[in-house]
Amino acid sequence: DRHLINDVAFSVSDNVFNAVVEIPAGSSQKWEVDKISGQIEWEKRKGKYRVIDFLAYPGNYGFIPQTYQSVAMGGDGDPLDVLILGEALPKGTVVEIKILGSLNLLDGGEIDDKYIAIPVNSKLFKKVKDLDDAFIKYPGSIEIIRTWFEGYKKPGKIQFMGYSKRQKAMNNIDLGHAEWIKAVGTRS
Repeated sequence: DRHLINDVAFSVSDNVFNAVVEIPAGSSQKWEVDKISGQIEWEKRKGKYRVIDFLAYPGNYGFIPQTYQSVAMGGDGDPLDVLILGEALPKGTVVEIKILGSLNLLDGGEIDDKYIAIPVNSKLFKKVKDLDDAFIKYPGSIEIIRTWFEGYKKPGKIQFMGYSKRQKAMNNIDLGHAEWIKAVGTRS
């Protein structure tokens, strides 16, 4: 089996990234990639499979392969998180995405930004170029996502720090890729 973090290409072209779906839109089960095996596993907490005690995920949740939010830079040590708008995609799907921007969040004091994206071949969102477009063409959609992330864990755990526009978000993804290259280089 291929390692979903290390063996899936980071990007397809300059403005198109790959993403791996861990949790399909509409699911409440908390699945995540295991950093060692590179496989998606149902997360356990205190010996029990984790199900979020909130509304189901408002989009397909996953990560951008070959990225890393380094602990040294204030992150959580995981690949960069992405929420892909649109219909539910099966767990493990690799999808080509276009970044709209990001929600800048702190989770227990750690940087835990959520990149907002659409599938490159999205029919529903094909005219959406960035977060500003999403705010205008789909009123309330981005606010719903923000509210969801602020509420799905216990109150006050997630702190909203603002939005990043598309170019800044893509620059941060490039930095996350550079961090992954450094981290992988130290392992080999």
